[in-house]
Formats: sequence, structure tokens, C-alpha cells
Amino acid sequence: MTAVRTLPIRVPPIDGEALDSWLEAIAARTHSAFGDLLSAMALNRNDAISSGAWIVRLEPEETAVINEATGASKARLETMVLAHYSDRALRINPNTGTISRAFPWGRAVGSRFCPACLEQTGGRWQLAWRLGWTFACTIHNCLLADACPQCGAVQRRRTHVGDIIPEPGRCAHAATDATGRAPARCHTDLTNAPVAAFDADHPVIHAQRIINAVIDDDTPTFGVYRSSEPPRV
Repeated sequence: MTAVRTLPIRVPPIDGEALDSWLEAIAARTHSAFGDLLSAMALNRNDAISSGAWIVRLEPEETAVINEATGASKARLETMVLAHYSDRALRINPNTGTISRAFPWGRAVGSRFCPACLEQTGGRWQLAWRLGWTFACTIHNCLLADACPQCGAVQRRRTHVGDIIPEPGRCAHAATDATGRAPARCHTDLTNAPVAAFDADHPVIHAQRIINAVIDDDTPTFGVYRSSEPPRV
């Protein structure tokens, strides 16, 4: 493993945060281009930016270098990638590290988001927003937004552009009419994205709470399963 130096500023991950969101928060806090942060942590910049493979699972050596650079525990890091939900909300091929398309409602394309959560956390993204099963926020009782309200881009289909400093909470996709090798970014404030809101006891919010509980507990405990042996998801 390539030796890495401990980063001078610690930015702790928030509960439920996705790995790429946290790395972007570190880059923003240290005023570093995202690619420079990856290089400082001895991570492969090209693989991360082009494929987004890290958000699926971390290899042991990747976990080790991130732990060394940031101080985040290996156990914590494992909860920040989609492998955390494997065989509960999606399925990952252990040989290729790819997500099975046959698993029902597995991974969403990119990531949905709750504008209010982004505002409250300074632009930090929940890992669960990437699941096809997650469509509503049970904190703010609203549907999640599907895309940037300005350029229409689905967010986080790829990891962040490597040569600019991340601005958490803003759309990093190329602007609608931008051209060239380094097109201007959309930069829309995603905390202002419009979403449908509901009462806390609305069926939509109740359904999301049930789904969250099934995924977290790995078994259903409602309806006909309340008094019988439930099947594993």
C-alpha cells in the first residue's frame, strides 16, 4: 500500500452519508480540487472519477488508505458504500463488484435528494438516496427530488469533476449550453429544488418508513408477517 499522510483538517462524516459526499466535503473544507484530494490520499483519480466504483464497494487497500488519511474507522467507511445494503436493498456481484440489475428496485440511477436535508447539513448526501427503494424523506415529509431543477441533470451519476473544488449543495453538472473541454458548471442551488410535501401521517411517508425499517432490520415485520416467520429480503 502506498504511504499516505494524515490530512491536516478532519471533517467527520454525518450519519448515513455516502462516501463520495464526504470526500467532497473534505475537499471543500480544505479548498482542494477533488482530484487533488484523491491524489493526496493515494487513491486512483481516474478510476474514481470515471466509474464511481467506490460508491459500490471499497477494496481493502482503499479502505486502509482512507482510514490512514482521515482517521475514519474501517467499520464506519463500510457503511458509506452501497455494499452496506447488499442482499437487503440491492445485490452486488462479489466477483465483479457490479450491481445486479435483476434485483427488484435495487439501485436508482444517480441519486435523488431532499433539498431540506441538503440545506440543514451543508450539502451532504445520504447513501440511501441512491436506492431505488428510497423515494421520500421521513424527516421533512416530502418526496425526494429527481434532478436539478435548472439543467435537468440527474445528480451523482458520476463522481465529482476532478479539477474543480466541490461546492456541496450545488449542481456540478455542465451548464445546459456549456461547451468545450472544461464547460462551465450549472451551479444551481439544489436546496431550492421544488418537491411535494405531505403530512407526517400521509400514506407515502408511512410507506417509506416501513421500507426503511425492512431494509434496516433485514426482515419484514408488518401485515401478514407480523405473527409468522418472515422471509429474508
